[in-house]
Amino acid sequence: MKKILGLVLVLLLAALLGGLVGEILSLFLPDGTLKDLLTRGFSIGTSPATLDLRVFSLTVGVTFRLTIFSMLGLVAAAVLHWKYR
Repeated sequence: MKKILGLVLVLLLAALLGGLVGEILSLFLPDGTLKDLLTRGFSIGTSPATLDLRVFSLTVGVTFRLTIFSMLGLVAAAVLHWKYR
């Protein structure tokens, strides 16, 4: 169980780091096709759901945005994990 949880955590952090690298690189790339290709992605998730109990309300929603760099981060983390486990 610990190994699976560790793998999921590593993959999420790698996707986050890959997305961050992509966002930073997009600041330096000129507008055009290459920038659009590297920064365009798609979102997977749920729309926010709200629970209103009159005393307080709770809103919960989860969305993952996948880009080329976040997917590269996922692949790199998976390869490194399987190589060094």
